[in-house]
Amino acid sequence: MREEALRSVLLVKSIEATDIAGTILPAGDRAQATRDAMRALGIATETTDGGIDDALAARALAERAQRLAGPLAERYPIVSEVLGQTRTPTWILVTLLLIAFMAGLGLSALDGSRRINILAFPFLGLIAWNLVTYAVLAVAWVRRHRGAQAQAAARGHWAGKAFARRIGPLVRQTARVHAVLAKAISAYAASWADLGRAFIAQHARRGLHLAAAAVALGLIVGLYLRGTVLRYEAGWESTFLGPAQVQTVLRVLFGPVAGWSGVPLPETQDAVESLRWTAAGGGGDAAPWIHLIALSLACYVVVPRLLLAGAATLSLAHLGRARALPAELRGYAGD
Repeated sequence: MREEALRSVLLVKSIEATDIAGTILPAGDRAQATRDAMRALGIATETTDGGIDDALAARALAERAQRLAGPLAERYPIVSEVLGQTRTPTWILVTLLLIAFMAGLGLSALDGSRRINILAFPFLGLIAWNLVTYAVLAVAWVRRHRGAQAQAAARGHWAGKAFARRIGPLVRQTARVHAVLAKAISAYAASWADLGRAFIAQHARRGLHLAAAAVALGLIVGLYLRGTVLRYEAGWESTFLGPAQVQTVLRVLFGPVAGWSGVPLPETQDAVESLRWTAAGGGGDAAPWIHLIALSLACYVVVPRLLLAGAATLSLAHLGRARALPAELRGYAGD
C-alpha cells in the first residue's frame, strides 16, 4: 500500500474506532463510502465466498479512505495538518543537507593554516566514521534478515515518541474543542508509528546517507576552493609514527585510488620523510594530495552513501508496491 494511502486509511480507521456515536464520521457517510469504493473497483462482481485478496482489499481501503478523508479535511482542517505532521517534510531534508555540506566546508578549514596534514582528523576521521558505519549497517542487515523482532519494536517505540512530540500540541489544541477527534488523532499517531515504521525507517536512512555524502562533498569543495585561492603545502607530523608507518598508512588509504588516478604515492621512506614537517622545513606540493583526498572521499564516502540512499529510495518504492495487506488491517477490511 502506498505511503499516502496508508496514512489516510489509518487516520480514518482511528476516527471510526474512536467516534462510536458518529459525530465526526456519520454512519451513513461510512456506508456510502464503502459502497462507492466497492463499485469503483468492481469488487461486488469479483468477490467470492473466500473473500478478496490482499491487493484488492488494500485498494478498496485506500479508495474508501480517500472518499472519507476529503470531506473530513473540509469539516476539520486540522485533519490535513495532522496528516502533514506525519510526513517527512522536504524542508527538513534540504536543511539537513545544507548543514552537512557547511560542516564539510568547515572541516576543510579546521586548522586555519595553509597546510594540509595528510594524516589529519578531518580526512581520517571522516573515513573511519563511515567505515565503522558500514560495518554497523552490515551487522544490522544480517540481524534484520534473521528476524530480530526486538529491533523492530525499538524502532516503533522511537517513532511513536517522535510523533507524539510533534502531534502533541495539535492534540491538546483539538481537545479543547473536540475531545473525540483529539483522541482519534492521538490513536492515529500511534498506529502510524507502528504500521508505518518501515516507511519512517527508510526516509531516515535516506536522509542520513545523503547527509553523510554532503559532509564529504563539503570537505572536497572546501579543499579545492581554498587550494585555488591560497598556496597550500602538504605534509605530515606525528609524535608516534615514523616514515615506515606513515608509508603503510598512505598505501592503505590512498593506494586504491592512486593506482588508477595517475597520482603517484611516495615510493620510498626517504620521500615520505621529506614530507615531514620539522623545524628545518619539509612538506611538498599540496595539489596531488588534494586530488588523492578528494578521490578517496568519493570512493569511500560519497559513492557508497549515494548507493545506500538509492537503495533506501528503492525500498520506499517497493514498500509502496507491496501487495500484502498488513495483518492489523485485515480485520478492518472485513468489517
